[in-house]
Amino acid sequence: MPRFTLIVAFAALAVAACEKRDPLFCGPNDMTERCMSIDAAPPPPPPPCTDNTGCKTAAAPVCETAGGEGVCVMCNATDHALCKDTTPICTDHVCKACGSASDCPLSGICLASGACAEEGDVAYVDPDGTDTSSCTKALPCTKIASALATMTTGGMPRPYLKLIGTISEGVTITRNVTVLGDPGASLTRSNGGAILAVSGSAVVEIDDLIITGAKGNNDPGLLTSETSAVTLKRVRISENKGHGIACSGSALTVSGSTFTANEATGITCTRGNVTVTASTFSKNTRGGLSLSGGSFDVTNNFIYDNGDKDGSDLGGVLVNPMGGSTNHFEFNTVVANHVRDFITAPTAGVICDQTGFMAPNNIISGNDIHDDLNRPNSNTAGKCMYPTSAVNTPLADLMFVSLVDPRDYHLKSGSVAIGAAITPTTLTTDFDGDPRTAAVNDQGADQVKRPGI
Repeated sequence: MPRFTLIVAFAALAVAACEKRDPLFCGPNDMTERCMSIDAAPPPPPPPCTDNTGCKTAAAPVCETAGGEGVCVMCNATDHALCKDTTPICTDHVCKACGSASDCPLSGICLASGACAEEGDVAYVDPDGTDTSSCTKALPCTKIASALATMTTGGMPRPYLKLIGTISEGVTITRNVTVLGDPGASLTRSNGGAILAVSGSAVVEIDDLIITGAKGNNDPGLLTSETSAVTLKRVRISENKGHGIACSGSALTVSGSTFTANEATGITCTRGNVTVTASTFSKNTRGGLSLSGGSFDVTNNFIYDNGDKDGSDLGGVLVNPMGGSTNHFEFNTVVANHVRDFITAPTAGVICDQTGFMAPNNIISGNDIHDDLNRPNSNTAGKCMYPTSAVNTPLADLMFVSLVDPRDYHLKSGSVAIGAAITPTTLTTDFDGDPRTAAVNDQGADQVKRPGI
């Protein structure tokens, strides 16, 4: 065989061998589906839509034609096909949860789930309304008692009450219900007794309402029974002759609320499971917070200028839990509270006498006994321990924003409290909802914002 022929044959064999070794090899005449797809032109984009019939996917069934060629989207200003349940609002062509009452024009109530309440589930109360039994949005009733008696079309008590304006009425709630205040809505009463009482085994939530002006001596703003469960969110309870809240219920949960200028304590509870977070207690004449006989979880609160140097036995906080209960007291700022002298073991800051109980990462400083800041027990009394807390630290070193009215006990740059809360924590936010970090936390209710966090 000629030498040239041998070379050509050898090359052909080599190519054939390479083709067999590479399973991804595509020859010029390979008609397999894989090899055909490599060189195929990409599929053309879908044509622009002119109406909803041109939108074929379940996730984008609406044709948006504003501003040019139509494009298929989840929703638009006029078509909310997918916007329901917990994502009822169309924003930027996407269905999202409601964020405020204004997002829910029909009922005026945005629920925590992100859904808008059904108008028929709401009883509306407006002192400028009509004293009818309908309590609808168009015809609101004037009394909460009337609203509590209303039913849905299905014959069940309406689960939501919407309060508008200033309502003067002594109210007793005996059933499960959520009470929501319009911006600035308040509840008061002109005669003696608690303004609002929750009795029986009722489960009640109260949001965005002011409860103020109980007139009789020792009358509280809110009174709860032994078997009730009450939740408060963004509630202001102020200027009542008695306690802001007097409770002995099975559960009390308070967040984002304010207790001020009540003539007894901000909250006093003798039983139950009490949770208080991200709330403010100030200028309550007989003390800020008194919890005994149950369990407690008290975190991220500002408690200041409570008590009275001449007449109060309690300044900031008393916690005396039931034996064997699980309790938590952390990241609170307890400052500038006052008690009278000549009482047994006086202290104006925190009274806590549970052996072995640890209450870390707090600020408990600048509290006084009859104006004396230097008494050894002016800030704490009892057997509880306060690891990595600022106890007895001079206020000048803590560097708060303002020590005079309007007081502001957030931290300024340079405070010794910054980065000093090194006891490990499970809390992830502070009073304002700013993030706490796993590595560096600040003592007290305020976490100074870090760059990049």
